[in-house]
Amino acid sequence: MIHRVLRALPADRLALLAACVLFIALALFGARWHWVEEAGTAERDGYVAQAEQILGGSLPRDPFRPLLYPLLTAGLALVTRDAFLAARLLSNLAAAALAWQCWAYGRRLAGPAAGAWAMALAAVNPNLWILGQHVSTDMFFAALAAGALLAGLRYLEEPGLGTALAGGALLGLAAFTRSNAVFLVPPLLVAWWLAPRRDGRRRWSHLAAAAGIAVLVLVPHWALRQAVFGDPFHDENWKNLA
Repeated sequence: MIHRVLRALPADRLALLAACVLFIALALFGARWHWVEEAGTAERDGYVAQAEQILGGSLPRDPFRPLLYPLLTAGLALVTRDAFLAARLLSNLAAAALAWQCWAYGRRLAGPAAGAWAMALAAVNPNLWILGQHVSTDMFFAALAAGALLAGLRYLEEPGLGTALAGGALLGLAAFTRSNAVFLVPPLLVAWWLAPRRDGRRRWSHLAAAAGIAVLVLVPHWALRQAVFGDPFHDENWKNLA
């Protein structure tokens, strides 16, 4: 009976269902095996401590890492009553989203079968299970970055305002997560440039809309930097350039 129901589902819905099942599996696995921060990993960057500091009523002073992940962790912790659990669930969700994006890439590039294989291989990849548990921005950023590039791929094939807005919003969220999101800008611009040119004026309006929503998403980040450092564009990632 269940087999017949699954076979009757459209491929897109089946992939979404698989992503939901993967999220539940990751959450259960994390609850059993990953209940404390792991030494020698990016978890030691202190994202949970930053979330707890936000819950305590003060802003972390971090010149390297934007605060979206700690802010979301703090918000979810109001429900879970545990900042570590909240951060881990965000990573679980990002890992499941990344696996679904593998489906979306494969389907667009080579059809549903390729998408299914891409998602299946991602779902059993050890790195997805490891980084999908870590309370760090690694998996969270990966999902946002992959989403932004997926929007670029879709725009390259079918230019549209909605797709441009989605790409801009995901780019802004990725930059609100990690500063190296700047490296997403060139491939997105290439996708915009190579997309079919049906209407030049509309084409430029798409670019302006994407840039505008990216800036809008980053306004809270700049406001937080202004509040903490007195400069909305303060960033010390240049120290990591080498």
